[in-house]
Amino acid sequence: MSSLPAPRPVAHPASDLTRFLAPRGVAVVGVSQETGRIGGQALKLLTDFGYTGKIYPVNPKYSEVRGITCYPDLASVPKPCDVALIALSAQHVISQIEQCGKAGIPYALVLAGGFSEVGDKGAALQSQLASAAREAGVRVVGPNCLGLMNLKDGARIGFGGTMQLTTLKPGPLAMVTQSGGFGFGVVAMACHFGLGFNYVVSTGNEADLTSVPQPCDVALIALSAQHVIPAIEQCGKAGIPYALVLAGGFSEVGDKGAALQSQLAAAAREAGV
Repeated sequence: MSSLPAPRPVAHPASDLTRFLAPRGVAVVGVSQETGRIGGQALKLLTDFGYTGKIYPVNPKYSEVRGITCYPDLASVPKPCDVALIALSAQHVISQIEQCGKAGIPYALVLAGGFSEVGDKGAALQSQLASAAREAGVRVVGPNCLGLMNLKDGARIGFGGTMQLTTLKPGPLAMVTQSGGFGFGVVAMACHFGLGFNYVVSTGNEADLTSVPQPCDVALIALSAQHVIPAIEQCGKAGIPYALVLAGGFSEVGDKGAALQSQLAAAAREAGV
């Protein structure tokens, strides 16, 4: 589920993302009774790894899932609910973003592919998604992403093999990664060698949010080259003193890359990172 981010309009002003990274309640839209399906796996990750917030399965097919009350739609979900995990196919995502806005749910994680990574038709749908999010006042991570891990608080909000590992542990690192497969692989390997992560976010196609730093000691930045400098600037604003950048496109590609590397160094000095 990896792609290059599509160009996007400026969406929202910067906001405090505390309730995204440490939500008091999570709605799983498109939940399933079957743990082999994405909606079922997402619910299992929330129930089995120590998340202490409220969990709200959403699917009109069920009255309960795994012993938890299931709601027919987001309008029926109790408060507080800070994040909607949308585990539906691409054509159903925009209507759910609109429901998030009406229900007062400030953040949405969109897992589905079928957007800018598949060509012009998908790019047009992604543009509509970004517009719907702005109109609804909802911040969106994704689409085409694996989700969020807050290992400090036991919140694994998404899907995939890495999220199911029992060897993951909290620690001084945080990672924002456009490529979920690559980034989560780094997390798994680092934890194997004793390095823990408090926060890991897969941003996918980056229709809205591209970096979501939270105070920590080290930010591990696994974004495409053009997004590294804004991430460094955000680290400075968040008080993160160190950043480890895993990105090509700098000095090894000639004068243009060397100039970009100089800009990165200057941005780091300016940000105090």
